[in-house]
Amino acid sequence: MEYGFTSLEPKALEQIEGNDFEEFCEELLRFERDVRHPGASVAGTAPRSTGDSGKDLRITTTVAAATAKQFFSDAITEDYIGETYFSCKGGSDWATAVLGDVQVQSAPLDVLGAGGHFTVLLDRKADLKKKTEAFANAASGLKRKAAKSSKPKKIAKTSAKNAPKESFEAALVAILARRLKNERSIAAANLEDRIHVYDGSHVASFLK
Repeated sequence: MEYGFTSLEPKALEQIEGNDFEEFCEELLRFERDVRHPGASVAGTAPRSTGDSGKDLRITTTVAAATAKQFFSDAITEDYIGETYFSCKGGSDWATAVLGDVQVQSAPLDVLGAGGHFTVLLDRKADLKKKTEAFANAASGLKRKAAKSSKPKKIAKTSAKNAPKESFEAALVAILARRLKNERSIAAANLEDRIHVYDGSHVASFLK
């Protein structure tokens, strides 16, 4: 698929929507495979008629990387021998979409449970260190409640301000760790080192 871009600014990525963004990510992955992981296999996205749960983008390496990640600017793959599963997400509600997917999809569990990696690619710039109450609720498994509080407004505001907060990445790790333990009886080691999130700035820099 030709996009007509020789390089992109982060904002321009947002114009590549839906299945087009997944196919775009697949092209980037195949390019990096050819340079860094010759011989590795790439499983591509599903046909356009397939729902989101049917899309499957992953790379499987069998030998060490030909070019180390530290010498390949803005790489989207790791120096890892084995399988990495990718989730490509766009839209302003990308965080909710990703966290929703990882609570029900089996593919991330299959790969992480076998010692592999899980990578999220975004179509826009994101503050991945920002901590919110919603992410904390997702990390702990709680559902956010919209019920009205009977507390005075000042006390309610103080309670909200002091509520636990977490980052998106921490929530992602917590959800997958909990599912691996509950559904697969796996206490995954170093999970935070095997889950990666690259935003639009990183993806755009990859093309420069």
